[in-house]
Amino acid sequence: MEIFTIQNLLALGLLLATIAYAYMTGLIIKISKNQVKLQHEAFELEAFMHAVDFMEEVRADRAIIRTYIKSNKIWSDMKKDGKIDSLDKVCRAFDVLGLLDRQKLVNQDLVDRFYAPPLVELWEKMMGSYVDELRKPEHRGKTHYWELDSLYRRVQNVPKYHPGNTGLPDWPLHPRNASIT
Repeated sequence: MEIFTIQNLLALGLLLATIAYAYMTGLIIKISKNQVKLQHEAFELEAFMHAVDFMEEVRADRAIIRTYIKSNKIWSDMKKDGKIDSLDKVCRAFDVLGLLDRQKLVNQDLVDRFYAPPLVELWEKMMGSYVDELRKPEHRGKTHYWELDSLYRRVQNVPKYHPGNTGLPDWPLHPRNASIT
């Protein structure tokens, strides 16, 4: 019995071709997954840059709010002074950011590093009471600024992990879920 018959060589060729095909298919799948991952990261970064743009549009409004906070004034003082639009613009910008964050359309690590500390400060010193008032049934209701309220609840502990507060050289990997040890 001869090993190198035409049938055996054809079967061996078919086997090798099948192995090569399976290997190439696996390689193409791996390359495609990497490409999709890179595209997702690029999309996420682009979405964050758009978020930065609209957050920068309200920078001056955030400064107005901080001026009121430093003067120990409350949001109703802004209303009396005709500056309530600044507070509302900042709330709206953070509301949109909250939606993008919750839907994971922006990089949450970047949101935590750039926007959680100012959000928490502004929320705890003024925005929170303003939003609570607007969300009462006799005003705009529970759905108003829901994304903003939800974003605050997700990031409220992030600022305590800020390297400026901890003295550590960098943030923990997941500051929303970290614990100081």
